[in-house]
Amino acid sequence: MFGHTHKAMNEIIDNILFFNPGSTIFPKDGKASFGVIEITTETLDSRIVSIKN
Repeated sequence: MFGHTHKAMNEIIDNILFFNPGSTIFPKDGKASFGVIEITTETLDSRIVSIKN
């Protein structure tokens, strides 16, 4: 998980999750968003949620 760029990203590359929730106030791509990661003992689910701004 990383941030700072304010650009949403949710990709698995070489079995590694790269997750950036974006930004709710200052999105660099003009699309406000936040991220959700749900972890259980058996799964990891991640998603980006878009917000109308």
